[in-house]
Amino acid sequence: MGVSRATANKVAAQLRNTGLAYTEPGIGLIVASGSSTTGVTPDAMWRRMLSGGPIYLPNERSERTVGTAPGSDAPEIVLACLDATVASQLVYRRRVIYRDDQPYTVATSWFLPALLDQQVDVTARLLDDDSIPEGSPAYIAERLGRDLTGHHHVVGIVRATAPEAESLRVGEGEPLLRIVDTIQVEGGWPIEVGTYCYPEAPVIVTSESSTNL
Repeated sequence: MGVSRATANKVAAQLRNTGLAYTEPGIGLIVASGSSTTGVTPDAMWRRMLSGGPIYLPNERSERTVGTAPGSDAPEIVLACLDATVASQLVYRRRVIYRDDQPYTVATSWFLPALLDQQVDVTARLLDDDSIPEGSPAYIAERLGRDLTGHHHVVGIVRATAPEAESLRVGEGEPLLRIVDTIQVEGGWPIEVGTYCYPEAPVIVTSESSTNL
């Protein structure tokens, strides 16, 4: 269940009042450079991946859970972005990502084997509980022989589920910033859809945004 605009505005006001964020005209609320969430959004990870460097910063680590699940276990927006259905079989990689040993986001990447494994085996490595230093999008693009072309994200406020609350050390039902990030390769293929939930919102907006190469 989502939260009201009033709740989202209250969260934004609290971030401004504590000096953690500022308003950028035409964009929305942006986290201040001194905040612990600086550089941890999908956009920041995307830039590090394109530069050929590791996805995570030196003071970051993650705890992973990988597996398969029916589409009915994924958020509806993930199914829409993957062009999947509740009956589709999906692969997921869930990470609780820590910075300086403090949890700052629960990130879950979703993949559609029916799309990725048409010609070569792509998802087997995604099911290994090992780090993919170059990032799963770069790995998938290389396996498919296609170039990454951009990503598109939808930002909103949601309530913390019990597992998210436990991982992020917040109360169940508290508002979280959720970014749903769809990564594409040439041809418009959605190779990965990730959900990122943050207890301290790095950006609060109510619109959609795209980043292309």
